[in-house]
Amino acid sequence: MKIQSAEDLEKISRQYQERLYRPDAVKVNIGMASCGIAAGAQAAFDKAADAFADDDTISICQTGCIGFCEQEPLVEILADGKPRVIYKNITADRIVEAIEDYRQGMVPLIVPLTLLKHHLSRHPVPDWVHQQVYLHPYAKELMLRNHV
Repeated sequence: MKIQSAEDLEKISRQYQERLYRPDAVKVNIGMASCGIAAGAQAAFDKAADAFADDDTISICQTGCIGFCEQEPLVEILADGKPRVIYKNITADRIVEAIEDYRQGMVPLIVPLTLLKHHLSRHPVPDWVHQQVYLHPYAKELMLRNHV
């Protein structure tokens, strides 16, 4: 398609965003920048590619830097209608299990909590909702919030 107007460019942009953020299959992006490769991302990629070679519902992809080098290898998994999740320290021995868990709807506890907190921060709710222990399962002093 030739781009002849701003509308054409906008249409192409929307189509690309749909493919990128609403994939037809479960999309697995494995961070393959130099830090990821040094931490074992190539082995994780190879294992996932072999395990799901004949499965059209899983798309194993390489991507560049995901942005958290000290927690490499990083793996981003997303699917249309499901939360986008980034797993840290995913090596070849853990990647197939992480993908299968995601496909079955099992995500780390922090994912639904974060989505719920985000929703509650944007919509009016009674004060008692914000005081629920479920929304704050760990005391701040334990410093576990980013490592659940």
